Amino acid sequence: MTFEELLKDSEREGEIKGQERLLSLINEMAGTEDVEKISKLGQDSALLCEMLEKYHL
Repeated sequence: MTFEELLKDSEREGEIKGQERLLSLINEMAGTEDVEKISKLGQDSALLCEMLEKYHL
């Protein structure tokens, strides 16, 4: 396997982990008072960081 292939694999793994983390956050927020904030997570990085910290993700 070439270095470029290893790098692409690593990047893809990082993307998948990030997606899984975001889905976990959404699932945690869905049953709470924060449910209305879910739609804002993609536009507000400060809110995303705040919610990840709040839900210990």
